[in-house]
Amino acid sequence: IDISKEGYHSWHHSLYLEGGEVERITYPTLFPTVLNPTGIRTFEGEIGFATQSPDRRWVILAGQNNLSSMIEYDLNEKVNEQPQSGELSLPGNLFTAADGDHKIKLVEWSTDNEHLLVKHSWESGNEFVMINRDKPGESFNLSRLLSKQPTDVAMIDKKFDQLFIYSSADKSLDKYDVGDRQLTNFAKNILSFKPHGSDRVLLSRTTSDKKIAEVVLLEGDKEYIIRDVPMASKIPLDIAQSDGDWYAAVSEVKQKRTYIYKNPQQLFVENPNTENVLTIILSNDTAIDDLSFSNNARFISSRSGQQFSIYDTEKDERFRYTIKDKFTGIPPSWMDGHRILAYSKGKVVVFEFSGTNKQTLVSADPSLPTFFDRDYTELYNINASTDSKNKHSFFQTQLRLEADR
Repeated sequence: IDISKEGYHSWHHSLYLEGGEVERITYPTLFPTVLNPTGIRTFEGEIGFATQSPDRRWVILAGQNNLSSMIEYDLNEKVNEQPQSGELSLPGNLFTAADGDHKIKLVEWSTDNEHLLVKHSWESGNEFVMINRDKPGESFNLSRLLSKQPTDVAMIDKKFDQLFIYSSADKSLDKYDVGDRQLTNFAKNILSFKPHGSDRVLLSRTTSDKKIAEVVLLEGDKEYIIRDVPMASKIPLDIAQSDGDWYAAVSEVKQKRTYIYKNPQQLFVENPNTENVLTIILSNDTAIDDLSFSNNARFISSRSGQQFSIYDTEKDERFRYTIKDKFTGIPPSWMDGHRILAYSKGKVVVFEFSGTNKQTLVSADPSLPTFFDRDYTELYNINASTDSKNKHSFFQTQLRLEADR
């Protein structure tokens, strides 16, 4: 299949159809052959933090070491075709003041598109802070509310006031109710965890054998031990639902294998329907760097450096390929439900789940994320200012020719 239009790069796809099959292809995207980034704003210095809300409406930027205010852009509201912006003035004591450089890193957004959890780090410590972009005065320093120093924090069902608190020191996983300020133990001997919704958690925990850990799915008050894995400091986990089926994935990093379980809880019923239960194994040539689901949960990616092993849950197909361009900066991540975005040689690079239709887009700072508007018709990114290498600018790039907007 070839799709082409003047002014755009063509799109290509090969497929094999057997008699009686129907193939639906809903994801093709054509990128313009010429892209013209427009500088929206130049900052006095470098940008140290950038993030976008789940609905892709709000973009928040903060200057390097700026702990008192942030800039918020509304991509849905335009003035002269550029998004409106405003300042988020944060409480003066929200972040801990300390000498030296500061780093703010996104942990996750709530699905209310108002609250975002960040991790603030400096030379001698770190803390977790919940920012309310709609009402900045109601932001709070989570670490100060807790009786223990967390290693990781995760929202339960993406709600800002219901949290999982993990401490690697004692390997405990606790629940925390922000409103009641109550901390209660949820599980012990935990190595890693991944929550989904309000009552599901995929986790790994220690066993009596110091060389073995076990991967467990907790679903309400039920517990399913899925598999044993070699003990490791890093055990990547992920869980998602796709087309009504549950998929749990775990990577054995040094063994270079990823195990994917479809509806694993059905293995434990008295008469399991084996047609609804599958175990899929992905392999990589080197140690696995990360494990992730695509934005629509259809694809599961196990990545080792430039190499990707991907499973398509909808078609029960596997893809294994290597991107030759050397990645830099932020690790590759899913741009949408079908494409992966990465940085190479100072440019934004995107390619599809199968490794095909790779496109090089715009120049960008690889240490900061790239954003898209709701309909993926505009790209927003940060790069060195054209006026000064010591300054950052926020750029907007149209992904549709003027006649197609």
